[in-house]
Amino acid sequence: MGWFSPDTITDFVRRGDLDGIRHRLELGDDVNERRSFQWTPLIDASFRNDCNIIQFLLDNGADMELTEISDQTALHKAIDCKNTDAALLLTRRGACANKIGDMGRTPLQTAVKRDLLEVTAELLKYGADPTLRSNDNKSARDYVQWGPNREAFYKLLDAYSNLESAIRAKNEDAITVWLRKGLTGDPRATISGIDAAIQAQNLDAVNAILDVCTLDTKTFDEMIQILKSVETGIENAPDDDWRDSLTLAGNDFKKKWLEKILLFQEMNMLQIFCESVAKPAWIQTALFDNGWTALHYAASLGNNEIVRYLLVACGVNPLTLSSDNKTAYDLAFATENCSDMCWMLQQHMKKRAFSDHAALLLNANEVAVEDLMQLVGQMTSVYDVRILFNLGFRVLTTNEMHEVLAAAFNQAITEKLVFDDRAAAFFKMGLKECRRQKIISEVEQIEWDIKATKVNVENSEWVRQIKQSLQQLECRVTTTEYNVDLLHHQFDTLRNALIEREKRQIKQRERQRYISLLSSALILCGGAAIKGMFESAFDMCDPEHLLSNLSKEHMTDFLTEKTNAFVFQGSVNAVLTDAAIDPEEFAVVLREAAALERTEVVNVESDTSPPLLQAAAPELDNPLFPPKKSNAFRDAVHATMRRAKTTANERNLMPIEAVSSNTEVPLSSTPLAIDSQMTDEDMEAYPYHCAVQFSDGDLEQFEALAKYIEQEGGNINETLAMHVRPAGTDDTSSKGEAVEASALMYASYLGHVDIVKWFLDRADVVKTEKSFLTIKRSLSSKKSSNDTCIKRPTCSA
Repeated sequence: MGWFSPDTITDFVRRGDLDGIRHRLELGDDVNERRSFQWTPLIDASFRNDCNIIQFLLDNGADMELTEISDQTALHKAIDCKNTDAALLLTRRGACANKIGDMGRTPLQTAVKRDLLEVTAELLKYGADPTLRSNDNKSARDYVQWGPNREAFYKLLDAYSNLESAIRAKNEDAITVWLRKGLTGDPRATISGIDAAIQAQNLDAVNAILDVCTLDTKTFDEMIQILKSVETGIENAPDDDWRDSLTLAGNDFKKKWLEKILLFQEMNMLQIFCESVAKPAWIQTALFDNGWTALHYAASLGNNEIVRYLLVACGVNPLTLSSDNKTAYDLAFATENCSDMCWMLQQHMKKRAFSDHAALLLNANEVAVEDLMQLVGQMTSVYDVRILFNLGFRVLTTNEMHEVLAAAFNQAITEKLVFDDRAAAFFKMGLKECRRQKIISEVEQIEWDIKATKVNVENSEWVRQIKQSLQQLECRVTTTEYNVDLLHHQFDTLRNALIEREKRQIKQRERQRYISLLSSALILCGGAAIKGMFESAFDMCDPEHLLSNLSKEHMTDFLTEKTNAFVFQGSVNAVLTDAAIDPEEFAVVLREAAALERTEVVNVESDTSPPLLQAAAPELDNPLFPPKKSNAFRDAVHATMRRAKTTANERNLMPIEAVSSNTEVPLSSTPLAIDSQMTDEDMEAYPYHCAVQFSDGDLEQFEALAKYIEQEGGNINETLAMHVRPAGTDDTSSKGEAVEASALMYASYLGHVDIVKWFLDRADVVKTEKSFLTIKRSLSSKKSSNDTCIKRPTCSA
């Protein structure tokens, strides 16, 4: 609606339009106009819980006691609708809490029935009468509902039943209401609770209010105002008994207040308390219920700042004993990490003991050397020497004065009391005066002067700063060294992890190469027929059907069936026989190799995380390393091919008539006779010898094996014990010549000329003879073919 619409102030209240309400009032609308059901704008705002509008209407003269058609005021309406904010605002602005409204109930009774605990407490605080009866003859207590607030309602209503109940409950608001009623008859009078209690001379009420103040969350200014009211009451007390009672109550209040400050360790609050509330003389003598002073409390809490403030600013005596005969030092000593506090308390205890003892000696008629020597042990300042000098100068002899002052000067040096320039200057003046009085010698004066200068330098600010800088530098160096060591360790760990990962990758590529070589060899031997047989045997044309029906448990049976079906076909069998390979043994190796490679390929492909972040295998200690893979496949292939070669050689040695007429056995190019005394497994302990034997003179194949042997740290100069006999010797019982042959020598005995040249070209190979002799032997062996028998060594070769 526009500004010139026919809407009245009530319409703008219902819209929540505060500017519109202000404009309608400026145009002359009645702030208490009646609309439907006799509602006023204030009742409408209370119904909507709009506190801003309620506040504005009240400020512009809205009547809180007007009722609508059902006899509900704005306060009734807010409580009946459970609008807590509106109800609290109206109560604090003075709405009548005892007016009978709808259903014959007061606002208090309605608040209890609606389970509004906060509103009930506020109504009682502003004078609501809990004893009034409704039209049903029920009091507010009768309207308490079942629920979690039931006991709280009973406790609250009981506290407002009479003054004694309020004091027992220590409800400050209830006490104030009853005291106001007793003094003025108006529970909403402006007099404070503590002033009302003092005027009524009700000590129980005073103590209850003060106790509540120390436990309540009142501000510091509010507590100061309460204490000032007590002090005013003490000054204006009508008799001594009431004055003493108020004084005791005020002291208890201040002690509880001080105890609370100390427990919370609020240094700023303590300073304000000592400056504004309590005088130093009161703090020095104040004893808490447990017999402690303020210094005892601070020492037990381990707060150096508060302890120093109480000792210096407040002058609390550190020698004061608690009810269990303990000083503040005893409590600090029992607290952990309080060495600085203990030293500070010791110094102040000595200072207080020195002052007390010196005061006694000043009032005494006689002073003995023993008395002054006792004072020497209690010195805490170089200026204490002046008191010793004054006490003993008139009554002691020169020797006695020398004894006392010598002890005092040594004490000042030992305790490092000459810690600044002014103290050092005073000390030197004292030495000069004692020398002038001939109490000390010139040598003693110079000696003590030098010691004092040394102490002064050690305690000077620039020396302390240098020491502190050195300590900080040492700490930084230590930290840096630790970080460097840690960095080196982490770098080594990362480097080793990368090396291990590279090794695993190399081994994986090696296995893949072996598989490729084996597959290529089979294809070359069998041609396209073997390729077709592979496809037929393993159903390569229907992989989906194969994978869907093949489980992990049936893998072994599947491999057995397929490899047997492949190997023992006629053409494949002929190829293997022609290659001097046992078909049954080849079938076993092929099955094991396929199963092993399948497992490792699955493990590699299923791991998508980077190698350095792979989960460690159970046998690995370092979680950064990748899982260690087996070399079983490579070993199995090597062993099979070596056994195949051995079989071929043995067939070469068989008589011609022993060979089947339908089988052709080709002659080996190198008549190598491997003694059965050394197994293939033992031979593999000598990797370069094994590579020489396995390559059978093929340099390319030997170089491929040598590359991996070098990566695994093989010893190229390792020797093997063997026996060599000429090929034409008929006496097989002769062992021949025993030699310790390196891989180079072994290759020369076998006649592998290209491999011998490979060894001779390497700088790291140890030559035991001239190179041309080694070449000559290899060429001769290639032509005449020596028989080389390898014997298992009885000790490490």
